Amino acid sequence: MMLRKMLAPATPARKAALLAALAENPAEQLSEAEEAAAMAAAGSFDFRSALPNITARTLVISGRHDCVNPPEEGALIAALVPGARQVILECSGHLPAVEEREVYLSLIADFLE
Repeated sequence: MMLRKMLAPATPARKAALLAALAENPAEQLSEAEEAAAMAAAGSFDFRSALPNITARTLVISGRHDCVNPPEEGALIAALVPGARQVILECSGHLPAVEEREVYLSLIADFLE
């Protein structure tokens, strides 16, 4: 269920099917207790107060259709990190490295140069 929400509507069915198959591997799924612990940890995961202390060049990549970390949150991160830049990938959800792989890799290569 969560995987469907993480992908952009335009993500090709082939990629969505591949990700769904990976998610269905029972050996990799969290137990109910592990899932509860992960959700509790995510709820307290807030490092915004430390972001102004970052001195490294920073690129924030957001997927336009990301419901987990929407572009507005990426914009906030970019605003709090001195000199950071945000790029929004229009055809991605939460997984731009999969959904727009070539664009994603190009952005990172350009950033690292």
